[in-house]
Amino acid sequence: MLLDEFAHYVLRRYEAKDTHNNKIQKACIENLIRIRKELDALPLEGRTALTKLFGHKELGVRVMDAVYLLSTMPEKMIPMLQEIEENCYGDEAIDALTALSMYKTGDISG
Repeated sequence: MLLDEFAHYVLRRYEAKDTHNNKIQKACIENLIRIRKELDALPLEGRTALTKLFGHKELGVRVMDAVYLLSTMPEKMIPMLQEIEENCYGDEAIDALTALSMYKTGDISG
């Protein structure tokens, strides 16, 4: 299932960040983009299927969910990312801050 794959690659990317393995990080990001495109091609839910991962136990999965839904559902994702950026530490907070900054400057799309 695409949602399980999404969570897997998010978690693997964070592990690769911890070990500074740029090759694995790049592969994970490429897979996340592929999954986003596959979700976008699905009728009905499309990318919004990612909202099913909002209850995931891992913060990183919830952050990447919000990042990949930011351009689709900014009214819901901006507050979520702001809360994470303000109240959390580590790579997840940095990813939230980066996504918010890119969104505000118009550098994030799709």
